[in-house]
Amino acid sequence: MYTPAGLRGRGYAGALAFAVTEDVRAAGAGQVILFTDAGNPTGNALYQRLGCRPRSGFTTGELEG
Repeated sequence: MYTPAGLRGRGYAGALAFAVTEDVRAAGAGQVILFTDAGNPTGNALYQRLGCRPRSGFTTGELEG
């Protein structure tokens, strides 16, 4: 997700990430997987505050049906 520079620091991205995660869980998902840029400390700190834990080993090919 991207927040324009002038709108950062207001909690928009965190609120959106939280709402989407809660909606997916409410719909019955047993697990929510978020793919992110490991080199983005701001985004990764946000996701960890939301309860995400770093994990490696996933590729898009592994998730294709």
